[in-house]
Amino acid sequence: MAEQDFVSNNMMGNGWIGLNDRGTEDDWVWSDNTKVSITNWNDGEPNGNAGNENCGEMRADTGKWNDLPCHLARVFACKSKASATPVSPVQPTTTPYPDCEWGMGGERED
Repeated sequence: MAEQDFVSNNMMGNGWIGLNDRGTEDDWVWSDNTKVSITNWNDGEPNGNAGNENCGEMRADTGKWNDLPCHLARVFACKSKASATPVSPVQPTTTPYPDCEWGMGGERED
């Protein structure tokens, strides 16, 4: 749940978390096709909406998950493998986008 807490505390709005059931309805997997082992669905979710909601978002206000149509624009969080050698932070040379911390951000549309 450390990842869940990190994303929930740093998400700048409701956002995609790499969760989908596009392959088989109600068979939720991560974007790397690993099975979901821990869930945090909001009450009544995932509801599928007649098979039209196949991607999972995290709600910024509660940290709970909700299924939605995949074509909607949302911010997103990405996970990367830890570096074997710690990397020192680099100071930006220009002002960064104010609503996007390092490692998170953007909008995605299908």
